[in-house]
Amino acid sequence: MGEDLEENERQMYLVKRLDKAPVPNEVEVTFDLARLQLFQGSGEIKLNFSGGVKPSFLFFTYMDDELVIEELYSYQRRVGHGRILLESLLDIIQIYDIKVESYNKHTSQVKFKQITKITGTVREGGGITHDDLKTFYRKCGFLKNNKLLKELI
Repeated sequence: MGEDLEENERQMYLVKRLDKAPVPNEVEVTFDLARLQLFQGSGEIKLNFSGGVKPSFLFFTYMDDELVIEELYSYQRRVGHGRILLESLLDIIQIYDIKVESYNKHTSQVKFKQITKITGTVREGGGITHDDLKTFYRKCGFLKNNKLLKELI
C-alpha cells in the first residue's frame, strides 16, 4: 500500500513504481486522501513520470458501496501505466474502507458502507480499440461478463 505523507498539512497517497517501458521509468502515483469523504465523493489518481509528458490519470466517483471508473487515460501506451493506476485504486479503496470501519466503530449514528464493487464503461479512445480495452481490463481482473466490473470482498 502507498505511503501516507504529511505535506502542507494534507495527507497524500504516494507510491513509486517502475513501468514496463523498454528502458523502465520510475513513475510516481499520487492521490489527495482528503478527497475521501464518507458516503460519496470523487477523486483523480495521477501517474507522473519524467519527460515533461502530461500525467496519466484515473478519475472516479463513488456512492454508497459502488465506485465507478469514469475515465482512465494513459499518455504512454503498453508500458503498464493503466495497470499501475488500477492497482493504486485498489490501495486507495483499502484506505477508504479502513476510514469507514473506524467511523462506524465509533458512532451509533448512520453507518457507512465499504466499497464492494468497481464498475464503469469500457470506452474506446486515444487510438485504443474496444477489444483492446476489454483485454486490458480482463488481464487486470476488472472485466466480468464483458463489462467493467470488479467485485471486492
